[in-house]
Amino acid sequence: RGSTWNVHIPEPSPSTTMAMLGVAVFQGAVNVAVNGKKAAEFFRSMHINDEEVFFFWRMLDALNEPYATAKMLSRRHATLPCLEGACELCKYTIAKCETMMEGEGDGADSDEEETPGGEKNWSEWINFKREGVTRLQLLKELIPKLQICISTLQMALSSLPLRFEPSALLPRSSFRFIPAAQEQAARFIQQFEFGRVRGGSARVATGEVFRSVRYTGGEGAGVWKPQGACSIALVQTEAGGYQLTFEKMLHAGNTGGQADAGSPTPDRHDTAPLLLHPESKFSRGWMDEVPRLDSAPEDADRLVYLIEDYLLAFEPCERISAETFEAVLVMGKSIVPQALAGKAPKGTGTCLAEIYDLDAQQGFEWRRKMEKELGAFGDVAPREGGLLEDQAVSPLRVALGRMGV
Repeated sequence: RGSTWNVHIPEPSPSTTMAMLGVAVFQGAVNVAVNGKKAAEFFRSMHINDEEVFFFWRMLDALNEPYATAKMLSRRHATLPCLEGACELCKYTIAKCETMMEGEGDGADSDEEETPGGEKNWSEWINFKREGVTRLQLLKELIPKLQICISTLQMALSSLPLRFEPSALLPRSSFRFIPAAQEQAARFIQQFEFGRVRGGSARVATGEVFRSVRYTGGEGAGVWKPQGACSIALVQTEAGGYQLTFEKMLHAGNTGGQADAGSPTPDRHDTAPLLLHPESKFSRGWMDEVPRLDSAPEDADRLVYLIEDYLLAFEPCERISAETFEAVLVMGKSIVPQALAGKAPKGTGTCLAEIYDLDAQQGFEWRRKMEKELGAFGDVAPREGGLLEDQAVSPLRVALGRMGV
């Protein structure tokens, strides 16, 4: 894997180097998959000869890999509408399973969450009762819900080959310029400009977030500091620009803000907002492209975004796909406060109408702006050597290289 990084990257100037943090090294394997492996492995290790427990954890185990495939495909604009409903059902139900196991769903205290050992301890653990409901009762209630998840997921996945070319269903399928995704992003920004966004804040993504930090007096590369599973929101500033906020969530599963055991509420005491501006660094890549980030094998094809010194393992929310998310951020960083009108770099403006017009010159100007930020789209003609533009050195690698890799 390391040999793919042996590319020539111009040496940044001293001022640029001082302004950037070194690329991080996160000690230990990173597994940002949101699935039911934890609960399935827990019950597998117990070796309990109970038919209902067996069906529960086997169904949960059988759901894991198809759900992971559906999540991977649901990040992209074309396939998101087909899979969103099934993925939300699975995410909600798995969160219920895990909170039941951990004691949160049934109100168990933290000292009741220890792994049971022996038949007697198992019996006490599974029959622990809170407010008249035992873990075993909750487990029985979850079995038909898991059946619904499996059926819904099967229906959604089986429809994809009938609607899409095989190349669109690969883990690293090329990013193409999709006008519908750009228009969705434009409507999203317009809601801010028309004053229709409550509190001036709206979610644009979820996912595991890491931040590159350098310890005081440290030399060389920094470290990736895990920020946990976060809800990422776009916020309009009082001056007229935009910033991102990162709100930690109790669980990676989220069902649109419903406050119950299956959809934890965000904890807002976390990182400071990230102000977007025309010079903000923004790159797209894959998790195994991040040097010295020891990711789990199943996360190698995870879509990640480098936003300044934050690394986001992207997951969609509110029907915002990866393609729409990219357009929203490029628009957000291109809109500057009124005070900077006429002083900002070329290609920026104080409102969406000044920077975006998909009809002008058939949208070529906006497409070029997107490609300048994220690299050429995959629907371009092959260049010399037979390589597509998006198969050249990835923008993520260049950005990380400038940070010291």
